[in-house]
Amino acid sequence: MKNIMKNFLSLDIRLRIVIIFCIITLVLGVTVAATIINNNNNNKSTENNVEEIDEAWIEVYEDEPIIDVAEEENIDEQTVKFDDKEIVIKKAEVSTKEDGQKKKSGGESVSAEQAVQQFENEGQSVGIDVSYHNGTINWAEVRNSGIEFAIIRVGYRGNSAGTIYEDVQFRRNVTEAAKHGVKVGIYFYSTAINEQEALEEAAWTVSVIRSYSITYPVVYDFEDFGRYRCSGVNGAIATANAKAFLNYVASSGYTPMMYANKNDITTRFQKSALSQYRFWLAHYTSKTDYAGSYQMWQYTSQGKVPGISGNVDMNIAYFRYGAVAQPKHTHDFAGGTVVKNTPASCTVNGEKIMRCSCGEVETTTTAKLGHNYPTLWTVVQYPTISEDGLEKRKCEHCENEETRKINKLEENCSHSNYVEISREDATCEKTGLITKKCENCGDIKTEIIDQKDHVFVDGICECGKEE
Repeated sequence: MKNIMKNFLSLDIRLRIVIIFCIITLVLGVTVAATIINNNNNNKSTENNVEEIDEAWIEVYEDEPIIDVAEEENIDEQTVKFDDKEIVIKKAEVSTKEDGQKKKSGGESVSAEQAVQQFENEGQSVGIDVSYHNGTINWAEVRNSGIEFAIIRVGYRGNSAGTIYEDVQFRRNVTEAAKHGVKVGIYFYSTAINEQEALEEAAWTVSVIRSYSITYPVVYDFEDFGRYRCSGVNGAIATANAKAFLNYVASSGYTPMMYANKNDITTRFQKSALSQYRFWLAHYTSKTDYAGSYQMWQYTSQGKVPGISGNVDMNIAYFRYGAVAQPKHTHDFAGGTVVKNTPASCTVNGEKIMRCSCGEVETTTTAKLGHNYPTLWTVVQYPTISEDGLEKRKCEHCENEETRKINKLEENCSHSNYVEISREDATCEKTGLITKKCENCGDIKTEIIDQKDHVFVDGICECGKEE
């Protein structure tokens, strides 16, 4: 090393400077290279950690139901085919939004008793038609008044955006009417602007009503000529829409019926194209002069029927059904698909949602369990003369714990009232332990329970020991 330094110092100073510069450059290059290699290794380690985290995340959730986002968004949507057309049936909001159907005003004031006396006979029946506009109806009183049937609005298409809505009183009306012996028919208030929309209305109507007893016809009601979103719907379009709706209803096993007032059926609809369907005429008069054929007549909107607040439309059907029709479909939620199943916890109610094959869902809830604590407490910290003690117990359903203070010991307590607070029974393999607490001062003491003797049966104790 000395010789090297001696030779180095003997060199020209300029050469020595060059050599020193080269050495420094070499050292710096090696250092930088080592740093880069180390950083690359660290980055690879980080990447590996990320992959492990992702895999762990998948493992945690792989037993949970995985719902596709698109499927979740369309969970209340069905698609059916009719006449080579695809019809999307969406679950409708129960609402009063955009309702363009107005309560009518016309005709003579007629009581249910008068209507039954005047019109009901062996070949015809007396009824009403209702929607949420008629409020909450007492169907027992309606039936007791002699009303035999009700045409109930299932829903309507909104008059601006064109969304289909379910009538807010439909499910109560259809259930309560049938429960009290009033036979049920259905109508949908349409604002369809083309056949596809009319088919959507029909498909939605059938999907909603098929689990109910619908005995009387299923009716198409279009009245919005020149109004709202239907300003461009003429008689030809309205007739085609009506036929699309009614044909779908007929194909689903229901009796289709067309509704229109005298003016619309005479001057707007193409009446001859609708002659194959039953017709429900609206003409508010004591004696109609309508020359065409009709099977039901809405003759006044000034009906007075017990159980209904305010006026109601009165109708005569020139037919009568002796028996109540059975539902086209019976919901089977138990045998359906589990949409959600969250068990009850100590503090939160459980919820189970089952989907029938028809798309309807049923939600059942189970009451929260409530914490269930054992009777005996476990001592965490024994009390002394100078400090309080602490004991706790844990819920048997969850991890929730209760704690309570054990009063510090009294210096002159007689310890005359000990009570047992916990016990571990003895076995043939170990001693037991009883823990007791003085109720006067909180003093804790323990007692040993002697180990049991082995009991041999056929040479073997219940603990497994052989004799």
